[in-house]
Amino acid sequence: MYFRDPFTLVPVTKIAEMSDALGRNEIATSNEIRQEIGWKPSTDPNADQLRNSNLYHPEEEYPEEEYVDPDSEYIDPESTEETY
Repeated sequence: MYFRDPFTLVPVTKIAEMSDALGRNEIATSNEIRQEIGWKPSTDPNADQLRNSNLYHPEEEYPEEEYVDPDSEYIDPESTEETY
């Protein structure tokens, strides 16, 4: 006896856990996992790369954070209250 598609016997929650573990540990790309469960590959270029989304990737561009002086008083720019 053999199973042509073994993932039909696995609950969706288990498939999600397995794909998360395989992707996080950089064992399989998103598109490899999608093909195994019978889905079409994603067109996202990052879907073919082994990468841990929980780690910092210096080659990516991140928006610069605006410096906020911790000693200054915060004023909400959307506030309608007038301050004097």
